[in-house]
Amino acid sequence: MPEQLKKLKNARAACKATVTRIQNYIMEPTNLTSATVDILEARKDKLVSALKSYEGIQIDILSLDGEDAEDVGEFEEKFFNTIARINETIRMLTKNETQQTSCMSASKLPNVDIPTFDGKDFTKFKPFYELCMAVIDNNKTLTDVQKLFYLRTYLEEEALSVIINLPLVSTSYLQLLKKRYDKNVKRR
Repeated sequence: MPEQLKKLKNARAACKATVTRIQNYIMEPTNLTSATVDILEARKDKLVSALKSYEGIQIDILSLDGEDAEDVGEFEEKFFNTIARINETIRMLTKNETQQTSCMSASKLPNVDIPTFDGKDFTKFKPFYELCMAVIDNNKTLTDVQKLFYLRTYLEEEALSVIINLPLVSTSYLQLLKKRYDKNVKRR
């Protein structure tokens, strides 16, 4: 076999190996749990590039060896099945991202002017607390993390320091404020 033909067949084998690696990746369910649209798009680009290289190399091989026994149809079938699976997975991920985004955007606070509370004037706590309960805490579309995030935006200074170190999964944020500031209101 002439040296040029040997190099071309090795290059063709490398293209086929690339397609096989991408196919194995996309067919493995555990890989898909960590896959992102960007990763899949990159693999798709590599797949298309491998097909283009394969086609060019195959033409060169046939010009040197008109009786080459390569089954191009088998390679193309593997390529099309793999790219279809990548596209399907991208659509699924995009749909999930869209659903998550719409859920997050549906979880917005109504337009209510909640005054900030700094903890200095205890008489302002009860109206603040009741408004936060009505608008934030009783809002079923908000997660606990979102509730705590919104509450933090309405607190300042000493009052903020009461909850600032709470983990974002805490559900007792308003109770801590009530315990601290409601006591002080009752003592007066």
